[in-house]
Amino acid sequence: MIAKKVLLKFSKKAAGKPVICELSRKFDLTFNVMEAKISPKKEGLMILELVGTENSYNSGIGYLKENGVEISNLEDRVFRDDELCYHCGYCLSVCPTDALIIDDRQTMKVSFYRDRCIACELCVKVCPTKAMKILGLDGDLI
Repeated sequence: MIAKKVLLKFSKKAAGKPVICELSRKFDLTFNVMEAKISPKKEGLMILELVGTENSYNSGIGYLKENGVEISNLEDRVFRDDELCYHCGYCLSVCPTDALIIDDRQTMKVSFYRDRCIACELCVKVCPTKAMKILGLDGDLI
């Protein structure tokens, strides 16, 4: 079993289809809607966690793509502006997945591992310089 979080972008055509429901019915995937902003006949975005076998996951992702849904990795949603970051470490205390850690105690620089990030946004809220940013559901950096 695997569990992956994905960012789904729905086209106007796909927004009115029950494609998420079909993931469970046709592909035996369990899904958890983490965030969504979709209106019928309008474009929309959704953050979804999918759980199932790797084969089911791949088949389900293929089904979504066939139905006009763009898929991207959740970690592609979080960014750090290295010019604004002065490695204060505030983010370390709130990151639940160790996506932000200090690799080298000599330099005390904070490293950001996007592949570990679950886009919980806690780092964005505590960063005093606003170096941590998240791509909002409207497509703008927050």
